Amino acid sequence: MKIYKETRNMIGQEFGGNRFFDYTKFGILGHDGTDFGCPTGTPIYFGGEKGMVYETKWGSGGGNILHIIEERDGKTYKHQYGHLKKFLCSIGDEITRGDVIALSDNTGSNTTGPHLHRGLYEVEETRNAYQIKNYDNGYLGAIPIEWDIFVLDTLDRSALIKQVLKTFIKTLRFK
Repeated sequence: MKIYKETRNMIGQEFGGNRFFDYTKFGILGHDGTDFGCPTGTPIYFGGEKGMVYETKWGSGGGNILHIIEERDGKTYKHQYGHLKKFLCSIGDEITRGDVIALSDNTGSNTTGPHLHRGLYEVEETRNAYQIKNYDNGYLGAIPIEWDIFVLDTLDRSALIKQVLKTFIKTLRFK
């Protein structure tokens, strides 16, 4: 299962990283999600188990943004997908793992090329809205994606393992 087909660049910016921007100028410690390089128009699949489309919106930094709410293991999560070309679902739709939810693009500002921004937040429901927990954690409440819980249907496992090994080997060469 994938969020999109394997690409050469895959992970362009990891959670918490500061490779391309000084995120402190945005009031955060580092990148508040994970960016996956993919060509414009690539189908994006839902990476959770079962959720509901909560919001589709335009944000200047994230472009077209999709939020899906999921309850899992007694907690409520907001999945964020950003820089999208087109939404393939509507507010209120029930979504399950593997459903195509959007097409990728390069919308919004501060981007270096077409990619998917994947964010994850623990939230709590308050008066028909979802309030982000731990908003002051330095990442606007974003939390790293737990690869074992939110199986990153984003990449197939063999591609992910290859990329991690490649990065690790490069790191060893420079020491």
